[in-house]
Amino acid sequence: TVSGAGQTPLEDRGELSSARLGLSGTVGRHWRYTTSYEFTGEDPAFETAMLSYTGLRDTTVKLGLQREPFGLEQASSTRLIPFIERALPEALAPGYNLGAAIQEGDKYWSATAGLFWDEEGRDLNRFHRVERGMTGRFTVAPRVAPSVPLDTLHLGLSATYREPDARQRIRFRAEPESELVGMEFVDTGTIAYVDRYTGMNIEGAVAHGPLSLQGEMTRIRIMRKNAREELNFTGGYVYARW
Repeated sequence: TVSGAGQTPLEDRGELSSARLGLSGTVGRHWRYTTSYEFTGEDPAFETAMLSYTGLRDTTVKLGLQREPFGLEQASSTRLIPFIERALPEALAPGYNLGAAIQEGDKYWSATAGLFWDEEGRDLNRFHRVERGMTGRFTVAPRVAPSVPLDTLHLGLSATYREPDARQRIRFRAEPESELVGMEFVDTGTIAYVDRYTGMNIEGAVAHGPLSLQGEMTRIRIMRKNAREELNFTGGYVYARW
């Protein structure tokens, strides 16, 4: 427990980090469905409910509730990330939302782009009242020359453009790398009079034998209405594993 003047007590706790039930399969030759239900948290809900079409060469079309293509950790399953939880800059990433996306590439590169809207705004007749945006990600994993002491090299760039819902408010917040703390270490509070905002992310990873390094940097720019001050937020991390 941490306490003191101006500090919030951190109590000892224990909880189940994640409990999911997933179902996936194929329909015919070119259709694949994927669903995942998350039981933990205050509001258990579907995490993924997606239908994919794979009938085009090196191209996949994805429809439904899915994670937006923004950043390296966001594109990775929690089973594959280095630590128990994702890094704090996850607060600046879009996360899971309803949308339609197209993905193309091979083992050396990939490009994904899509249109998305807030998963709470599922009534399309009220589409103008929900947050909506466009998000894309491009990655390369170039071949490494034999003289270079690297087994893997990965680079990526992501971008998103978003318009808020009718309330014109947004908020960025995230719990620390352990959800047991039960509080937000990153919290901007409610930002009002938002006209639109954009996000950029750069990512990189290298590996050589048992050693691997990865890092990301995300920057959010918020444009506000009625000549209010523009806001900018930046977050990043670097991991090393052996």
